[in-house]
Amino acid sequence: MEAAYAEEIFTAVRGRGIPLQRVYLDVPADELARRLSVRVHAPSDPQREASVTNWGIAQIERCAAARALLPPDVRVLDGRRPTTELAAEVLAVRPPAAEGALRSPA
Repeated sequence: MEAAYAEEIFTAVRGRGIPLQRVYLDVPADELARRLSVRVHAPSDPQREASVTNWGIAQIERCAAARALLPPDVRVLDGRRPTTELAAEVLAVRPPAAEGALRSPA
């Protein structure tokens, strides 16, 4: 996401009194490329499938570079960790007012 666009959204959310915790999932470029190459969007349309995959792979460098520009309040998570650990960490740091909005799995 473009930084200016993200800031516009987050400012509007905060302006409505909604607390938020920004989280960045840091995944190595080679792992992102691997994940994109096995993801399926249009199984019946090989051209569309290739187009979507290639577009995603073309975004990796730009997105990885954005990590260096993150504001200091953004929590950076290691995207190589198991999904359950990441989810638990996000739930543990959510803003207090969000308690009722997000529920931990039973």
